[in-house]
Amino acid sequence: MSIKKIGVLSMAFTFAGCLLGAGYVSGQELWQYFGSYGKTGIIGLVISLVFAGLASCLVIWLSDNAKTGTVDRLMIRFDIPWLRVFVGVLFSLLYFVIALVMIAGIASLCFQMFAIPRAVGSAFATLLIMITVYFGFNGMVKVFDLVVPVLVICAIILSVICISRNGIQSIDLTVTEGNPLLGPWYMSAFNYTALNMFGSIGIIAPLANHFKKKSTGPVGILAGTVVLTLIAVLLILAMATDCRSTGTDLPMLFMAQQMGPVYSAVYAALLFIAMYGNANATMVAALNYSEKRLPHGKEKKNRIIRITLAGILAYVCSLTGFTNLVSTVYPIIGYIGVISLVLIVEHSIYILRTRVK
Repeated sequence: MSIKKIGVLSMAFTFAGCLLGAGYVSGQELWQYFGSYGKTGIIGLVISLVFAGLASCLVIWLSDNAKTGTVDRLMIRFDIPWLRVFVGVLFSLLYFVIALVMIAGIASLCFQMFAIPRAVGSAFATLLIMITVYFGFNGMVKVFDLVVPVLVICAIILSVICISRNGIQSIDLTVTEGNPLLGPWYMSAFNYTALNMFGSIGIIAPLANHFKKKSTGPVGILAGTVVLTLIAVLLILAMATDCRSTGTDLPMLFMAQQMGPVYSAVYAALLFIAMYGNANATMVAALNYSEKRLPHGKEKKNRIIRITLAGILAYVCSLTGFTNLVSTVYPIIGYIGVISLVLIVEHSIYILRTRVK
């Protein structure tokens, strides 16, 4: 299925959508990675997102110059088939894990807000994601074009309202007990950069040859980075106005609940959009790899079969629940992402040296 030409705004929304998952918008991952480190964590946040944006620009440049949009060939420049297959399968598996975590998050959200059984919530989320995943990257980009602007506006407005209601003087950015898997603030920031690069490489790389202009990728990512940084800082400051929020699974939903049922409903919808968009993107990236690697992968019948099987498996696995997944799965993926980042840089240096010669 061909991909339509992508403009700057679509690229910005797509890049932002790669990061705006349940952990980000709920405030959970932002507090673990940065908020718990106090004022130093804010510095780490800005540094981390800037480097994540630069790493994504590097991925686009490498994809364009290496003439490939597949993760395995971007990371492994040597012609070692079994290693490339291993890397591709690993990436697809981890993307799939992220998608099912989002599905579990939607199920928990439905249960918390409306007392809908988690099994029913997971089934609804899985079916919705399967439908949009069928349309591949075109469907993914359209989803981001629709949901990310709403996501950004609502997150900013609700954060500002939280800060205004509690008062700027109530912001408490003292150091609290953090995630032991992340270590000191600079390691946490580096892990977050690798996590985001890992989470976006399989989504962004295939788009590299479908931009309206050469500048579309870098400019779009720059715009997305600015928006992500603004949202992240506001969310951390909002959570810092009420220390009780950071002890919950969904800190920003807790903050919204303190403001009243209307705010709670709006932020619940916001979380749903974030989880749905992130699950859609990662599932598309995972299935895109199988489409390119399996025989007759692009045939309509085989595509439907793969999406159905992936959906069933995701549904079953998502029933294990959302609790504590952010604090365990994300840091591990981040450390794996460090390896992928090193390989991407090495491949880029190789191409530059080849050109100089």
